[in-house]
Amino acid sequence: SLDSKVDSRSQLIGHPAGYVVNPRRPLGSLDSLFGSLLLQSGNEGIAFNTRWAMETLENLYWPVGELGMVGGGAKSDVWCQIMADVTNRRINQVDRPQQAGAKGIALLASMTLGYIPKFEDIKNFTRIRRQFVPNPQNRKLYDDRFREFKTIYRQNRKMYARLNRDSMKR
Repeated sequence: SLDSKVDSRSQLIGHPAGYVVNPRRPLGSLDSLFGSLLLQSGNEGIAFNTRWAMETLENLYWPVGELGMVGGGAKSDVWCQIMADVTNRRINQVDRPQQAGAKGIALLASMTLGYIPKFEDIKNFTRIRRQFVPNPQNRKLYDDRFREFKTIYRQNRKMYARLNRDSMKR
C-alpha cells in the first residue's frame, strides 16, 4: 500500500504507457515490497507526466506556484508528497477530495447565479486539509529520474504508438 512514506530505494520508473522499467528485477517475482514499489512508481510516473505538462503550460502562460489535489488518490499523504517532490510545487490537499468535482460545479453555479460575486472568491469556500511542501532531500533523486523518464519516452515513442494503435483495433 502507499500509506507510509516515499521509498527512495526504488529503482522503478513508472511510464506514460503504463509500463514499468526495473533494470534489477523481473516482473515475475512480485512480493509485498515490490508491489508497494510498483504502486509508488506508477504514482511517480503520473507525477512526472504532470511535471512535463506543467513545463509546457508554464512556457506558454505563467508559472504555477502550487497545485490542488482532488479525487480519491488525494486522500493519500504519500501520493501528495510525491507530487510535491516531483513537481517542486506546494500541494494543497483539499478537504474531502472525493467530493471536490461536485463541490466545484456547485460553487461555479453559485457564482453564475450571483451568490458568489466573482470567480476569484470561490477559493474562499475551499478548505485545505493539509499542505505538502517539496522535500529538498528528494529533489536530486526526482530531477535525475525525470530526465530518465523523458529519455525512456523518447527512445520508446514509436513502440508506444504501435502498442496503442494495436490496442485500439481490439
